[in-house]
Amino acid sequence: MAEPTDAERLVRAKSYPYDVPSTSYVLFQGAPVPLKRMNPPDDTAQRIPVLAYGSNASPQQLASKYADLSEEEGIPVLKTALTGYDVAYSARFSSYGAIPAMLVASPGTRLTTFVTWLTEAQLEVMHDTELGPARDGSAYTFGKLTGILAMIDAVGMRDEVFMYQSAAPALGHAGAMCAYAEVVARERTLEKLPHDQVLAAVHQEIAPDMTLDDFVLKTTTDAAARDAYTAQLKKNGIKVKKLKGYNQLIPTLQ
Repeated sequence: MAEPTDAERLVRAKSYPYDVPSTSYVLFQGAPVPLKRMNPPDDTAQRIPVLAYGSNASPQQLASKYADLSEEEGIPVLKTALTGYDVAYSARFSSYGAIPAMLVASPGTRLTTFVTWLTEAQLEVMHDTELGPARDGSAYTFGKLTGILAMIDAVGMRDEVFMYQSAAPALGHAGAMCAYAEVVARERTLEKLPHDQVLAAVHQEIAPDMTLDDFVLKTTTDAAARDAYTAQLKKNGIKVKKLKGYNQLIPTLQ
């Protein structure tokens, strides 16, 4: 695979968490196929439900991660209403220059999110992209979230799902956590801000002598610089209590 151009790197970093359809779909042959509410794939019950509250709900991101799917293979991505949670910014940079998402408790908030239904082989691919370079949980941990109230299209109510959770603290913006404006939620208690605005703000805090584009490109191409930038974000990060009912399972499914 050819190395991405600088322009492609900038688009990927700045446009996180990418476009997400308004309805459930199946990723099939690299594209989203709309799914009728009561018509899930036949094998959904045999798959592993993994919460996709950030970019993993986007067909663009999933198509990139699962470029090697066979022409007959698909991934159901089912719209989900989740009560009592919101999606906040994590105090770190991803390898592609974005500020990744994390799930936080938010009493009263009604989050619109998605659940990906993965085969065991597909879950292994997701582990490779989420758990850090050595699959050691340095980026995200993997576990099961229980005791929840989640209404999933075509499936119904569930009280548990699997999920990835950021290993970093929450990003501190003006001394408080903030939520992704791109993620739909009602009755929010957190301030919501778009990703491009937050990215520009942390750029000004960390490297105001650089242009935003140069800063982002350095973040994506220089691992040492990225680690140093992440360390600065963590200094002002906000410690978040472990989610109630979240049990870490890395690296195996139990």
